[in-house]
Parts: sequence; C-alpha cells; structure tokens
Amino acid sequence: MARLPGDFRHFRILLTAGGFTAGRSFGVEVSDLAAQAAVPDSIDARVAEALDWVAERAEPDTVAAPARLALGLGDARTEDMFAATLPVIEECWDCADFALVPLLWGRIWFGHLMSGPLRARVEAAVLGYR
Repeated sequence: MARLPGDFRHFRILLTAGGFTAGRSFGVEVSDLAAQAAVPDSIDARVAEALDWVAERAEPDTVAAPARLALGLGDARTEDMFAATLPVIEECWDCADFALVPLLWGRIWFGHLMSGPLRARVEAAVLGYR
C-alpha cells in the first residue's frame, strides 16, 4: 500500500495498432485507512489536515496544486503540477473543464504565488478555453 497511497488516482491507458493510438484515463479511489489518524475535534483542524493531505499526498494535478499554494508552497513542484495539466485545457480535451475550475480558483486566490510565466500561461488557457 505504501507504493499507492490513498487518494483518487488517475491511470492513463494507451493502445497502439497500425500507427493509430487511442487513450483513456481511468479514475480509481484508493483508501489508505492505516494512514488516517484520529479525527481532529475542531473544524479548523479538520480543514488544515485535509488541506495538508491533498497538498502533500494527492495526485499531482490542479487539485493538489492550489492546495499547495494555500499552504504557501509556490515552488517548482507546484508549478510543475499546473504545467502538466495545462495542455489538457489548452487543447480542450474531453473533461478539461474539471481541471479548469481548480486552476481558475488557484489563479484567483493564489496567483501572486505563481511565477510570472506560469500566471500568464494560466490566464491564456482560461481566456482561450473553448
């Protein structure tokens, strides 16, 4: 279980035949009950625990990246999470809107923690979507 920590994980499957490649992403929820501690008493402590869990252990995507920014982690790891997801939005892939919403929230609330080039690319992706 340590190699596959609890979270909603995405798996990308590609099949290639005769020069044609088709792909599909699958989502799987993995529960890591052993890693869960006692539930904090206060709502603030519960929010802090959830935010920390998502920021440090979640799938590295536009859900984990804004969580990291909320904790003040505007570092290369966070920027890489955003950058890896941007092509999905820029190219208007199916279900890109699911990545777009947290990306937009990340830009609105924590854009000051993004580098200038990333912030500009996020803005272009949001404004150019569909």
